[in-house]
Amino acid sequence: LVVLLSVPRLASAQQAPGAAGPTLIPPQLKTDSGAVYPEQALREHLTATTTVLLLLEIDVNGAVHNVTVTEPRGHGFDEAAVAAAQRLVFDPAMRDGSPVAAKIKFQYVFKAPPPKLDGRVSTQASDRPIAGANVLVKDANGTEHAVTTALDGTWEIRDELPPGAVHIAVTARGKQPVQTDDQLAPGEETSLTLRLASDVIQPIMDAGAD
Repeated sequence: LVVLLSVPRLASAQQAPGAAGPTLIPPQLKTDSGAVYPEQALREHLTATTTVLLLLEIDVNGAVHNVTVTEPRGHGFDEAAVAAAQRLVFDPAMRDGSPVAAKIKFQYVFKAPPPKLDGRVSTQASDRPIAGANVLVKDANGTEHAVTTALDGTWEIRDELPPGAVHIAVTARGKQPVQTDDQLAPGEETSLTLRLASDVIQPIMDAGAD
């Protein structure tokens, strides 16, 4: 006996007085380890949120024994959704207190993982780390993120950054400022090494000196 159900929302019909009907309880999700964002989509630098719709066939033991993609999305999303759905574990559907097989609609929503940005600031002459340097990053949305370098000259942006162009400006006491531009890709880490030169101080010469 196969019962076609839709998850997560079910509308319950009201029965006329005296009418008897079966009591149906849909499968209840117990375990979902989640879907992994596909490597193919990362390589193609896709940024749009993607939803994969599935039809799951669940047996009387609550195991998923067949998965059908109802609206293919490509770029590795379909395969990732199917692989994740095959690992799902349910409490089986119940009909009048007895477990029955069921078909349910299910979906996975894939959101591109954010890029990571970090780096190191050092002196140009000797590559010694510069602590306390100010790093200002303007992301693709125009939002600015400020951070200060640690004792070893390292820094990282902990805020979630959107993919796209970034502008980085670094300043430090007694050093010439440095600015650079880069591109951030979803799920990728970008590490920058920025070297600052010392300010050049022009001496004031006495006209009568040798």
